[in-house]
Amino acid sequence: MKKLSLFLFCIAVISSFTFSQEQYGNIRGIVVDEEGEPLPSVTVTLESELYNPRTLLTSDGGIFRFLNVSVGPCRVKCELSGFKTYIQKNIEMTVDVMAHSLVYWTQDVIARNLMGRGGRVFSMTSSGSTRVIPSYGAVSAAKCALESHTRQLALELASFGVTVNALRGGVTRTPASEKIPGSDRLVVEAAKRNPYGRLTTPEDIAKAVVAMSVPGTDWITGNVINVDGGEEVTS
Repeated sequence: MKKLSLFLFCIAVISSFTFSQEQYGNIRGIVVDEEGEPLPSVTVTLESELYNPRTLLTSDGGIFRFLNVSVGPCRVKCELSGFKTYIQKNIEMTVDVMAHSLVYWTQDVIARNLMGRGGRVFSMTSSGSTRVIPSYGAVSAAKCALESHTRQLALELASFGVTVNALRGGVTRTPASEKIPGSDRLVVEAAKRNPYGRLTTPEDIAKAVVAMSVPGTDWITGNVINVDGGEEVTS
């Protein structure tokens, strides 16, 4: 999923009036992602030294309004923690890129005779396919679909002599994983839980791919194989 960047537009006191010598006004704005699409159900908090914090959720159009606000220094803060609403195109893009692309790629390779008997196809999944991880919902759905595609492709490509397996790596520190909210805590917990006392590395995954690619492993297909130093079984 693309990283969601929050921007605030048109935040302004749009009207003011006076009650008991005090000025009041309204503050409104819109929260959008990095492509300018409105984000609904984002928590927006208005903070000021003049009154207690006021919190609301953005509307379906990403709009928020604070009415009858005492005019003075204030700050508007948006929180993605607890963000429950996904935009349809974000979910579709995530599942398409992280799951369906395996099918498209494999179809093209086989159709063009670029892979013959003894070929190996590997997909990369994660424990998010079977458990709940905060801020991982769309990716979790994609991993479930990816594992399903892996099993189906294993069936359909058996007649071509091609095996298809999913490798479930343990928590690995990569530029992509660092984009996941709360990844720092996830990394610390995974290292503590792993029997080897460390995280999985890209080299660990690469070694598994090499091992699974040697002649004689053609009877291993349609599986989800843990490559995590025992992290999954201790979770």
